[in-house]
Amino acid sequence: MSRAQVVILGSGTPNAEADRVSAGVAVAVDDQPYLFDCGHGIVQRVVQAHEAGLIQWKSTNLTRLFVTHLHADHSVGLPDLLFTPWIH
Repeated sequence: MSRAQVVILGSGTPNAEADRVSAGVAVAVDDQPYLFDCGHGIVQRVVQAHEAGLIQWKSTNLTRLFVTHLHADHSVGLPDLLFTPWIH
């Protein structure tokens, strides 16, 4: 039986907010995450969630991305996502 997990990584608005990052949701099936949107701060939220024990997978497991639309608050974190495997 497959195991699924939904993690809301960011739910902020296009405006900069001190306590919220931009849009991003991960759906993990058997520890393979599928990322929906990649706003500013999403990769950092994945690292935080992993360190807090909320998820088992690491940011380097983010290899599949679905962008719902091209507004900046849904896509500006893409460079972080692309370069993360080279850093970690």
